[in-house]
Amino acid sequence: MNATLSLLPVTETAFLYGLLGAGLCATCGIIAAFLHHSFCVELLSKPDRKNALAHFASPFNMQLLAMCVAVVGTYICAILQLATTQTFTIQLFMDICVATLELNYLRYSWARAGSIMEAVYPKLARSLKRLVFMAPLIFYAQTVPAALDAMCATRPDLAHILETGSVFEQALSSVAGITLFVFDVILLTGFTRHIQKLYQSMEMGEAARTDRFMIIARYGRVSCLVWIVSNFMYIGSLMLEQGSFLFWLLMVGLYVGSTLTVLTLYVMKLALYKCAGGVGSNVLSAKSLGVVGGSTATRRKEEVVSVKELVHGVSQMGPK
Repeated sequence: MNATLSLLPVTETAFLYGLLGAGLCATCGIIAAFLHHSFCVELLSKPDRKNALAHFASPFNMQLLAMCVAVVGTYICAILQLATTQTFTIQLFMDICVATLELNYLRYSWARAGSIMEAVYPKLARSLKRLVFMAPLIFYAQTVPAALDAMCATRPDLAHILETGSVFEQALSSVAGITLFVFDVILLTGFTRHIQKLYQSMEMGEAARTDRFMIIARYGRVSCLVWIVSNFMYIGSLMLEQGSFLFWLLMVGLYVGSTLTVLTLYVMKLALYKCAGGVGSNVLSAKSLGVVGGSTATRRKEEVVSVKELVHGVSQMGPK
């Protein structure tokens, strides 16, 4: 979204700068904590140091790190937008950061819940797989109008194109946001049904309640709900005058929601590491989330079955 700024009172501007600065510092703190834990805790606990880089560069870690870096980028772009009215180039970088965040969140969410969706909604899962495959095109399409706006802004003879480009940019951003919103709602629904089935199995004594299951269930639901609320904030901002204080307040709330999302996922990583006794937690957490091994349905099913506490719950589910 291209924010055509209006002059805000000094107190309101200072308040927004304070929120953005706090969010930026918090996200940088998450990155620092993530790197410290990955290199100074997890890698040092591994007996084989030769594969340390491969361990750190796992898809689970890289997606989480990419989300954190993208969130930092959105904060920096937002701060720069508040400081100037020449926002077209800044908006291009903002859209790139947002697209990167959305893409990695979608891939992470699918890696986490893909196996569960295949068990709960087999037919729908196939459609979601296609959506994941097409995701880069959907999310990065919103950067094309922003790039055209940035180029036209330097050409007075092309200034009339700016308004049209901004409309297309907003439309494509809305498509990306709605796509991710629907995707996350479907995952949350499937995840909730999965939890209900497992609780039923626990009550009947067919499955034992384990700490790993409760960690995945708790943090998985929180991250989905935070992202859904953030999408509502974005929808609300579309109905407001761009550049107004309330508009900026909702946008800052959206950025803070992104920080809370990556914080939730990082805390889940720490909780799984602690639950695993500090050994191989990256692999354990990935297996528990259905991440390890790539994208095939067969591999995901094998990994879910390998987690003992999920066996009975998965076996109880299926299309009715």
